[in-house]
Amino acid sequence: MSERFRQQKMKVTGEKTETMSERADWMRPEDDHLLALLRTERKDTFNAIAAQLPLSRERVADRCRTLATYGLVEHLGSDIYTISSLGERYLDGEVEVVELGDPGNDGE
Repeated sequence: MSERFRQQKMKVTGEKTETMSERADWMRPEDDHLLALLRTERKDTFNAIAAQLPLSRERVADRCRTLATYGLVEHLGSDIYTISSLGERYLDGEVEVVELGDPGNDGE
């Protein structure tokens, strides 16, 4: 685990931090950790992410797909994901993901 990731992980404790935006109902505490890791590593596979977080490969896959649905990560192909600019802005507290709504709800 890189030192930058350790520092980011210390900021992400499952509670709102000074810089992090409020979490939406669909978000889980592990999402913050996953985004922080992708911010540090830039792109990674489900297996590589699961090896660095206390999550199973299946849980990482599920959360990456959900985060991609809301635009916080981008799917690069196969099982490789990277943080998106929206994900970066969420970690920096510049965007409220609670305002993203339900992508399957078409704004209703």
